[in-house]
Amino acid sequence: MVSVAIGMIACSCWPVVGWAKDVSVGDAAITLVAQPGYCSMSRERQPDVRAWQLVETTLKGRNRLLDLLADCKELSDWRTGQRQLLDHLVQYQVALKLEGHAFPNATPAVRSVCAATRKFGKQRLQDIFADVRERMAQASSTIRVGEHKILGVLDETPTACFVGLLQSIKTELGKSKQQAVVYATLVVRERLIFFYRFAPYASPDVPAAMLRALKVDVNALLKANE
Repeated sequence: MVSVAIGMIACSCWPVVGWAKDVSVGDAAITLVAQPGYCSMSRERQPDVRAWQLVETTLKGRNRLLDLLADCKELSDWRTGQRQLLDHLVQYQVALKLEGHAFPNATPAVRSVCAATRKFGKQRLQDIFADVRERMAQASSTIRVGEHKILGVLDETPTACFVGLLQSIKTELGKSKQQAVVYATLVVRERLIFFYRFAPYASPDVPAAMLRALKVDVNALLKANE
């Protein structure tokens, strides 16, 4: 994920918070919803188009970006040149190779994702969150620009697997930035969806707040697609 820094002239006709829109994933129609305080970024107007292009370049050949959102206040200031970078972002993604694959039973798919993540990170099953908090503090002190470190599974429910990671990126301004990421893998209308939240890293406690917000988001997404 690349943070973006492009200033353009303001436009009065941007998408607003509170929308819901349909996207196609394989042959499934999925309704995406906006998070409180977040606004969708336009695919047709600058500087939003540039942000879409940057993210899609990082995902090329692996995932398809279904939607890109940013904190409404940050986005408004960024569009008018009063802000250089967007710090708080939300993304919906789908794996290209799985777009046409149906998952009629969500729980086994979610369980498999969590199990694979724990195995990759050699994560303990007990004291999961304390373990992740410790990993966050350690990762922040050792991570180098261009790296990302998986912190492990933050939580697992029958409908979603929640994972945290820390990445160190170089912004378009040439400055390094540590970014906390929490994402959910979930099944929506039998399609596997990745749902990301991005925020600046401030302390090892950041994932807890992001996880709480993402759980609310996931519940809203599932409800919109009942």
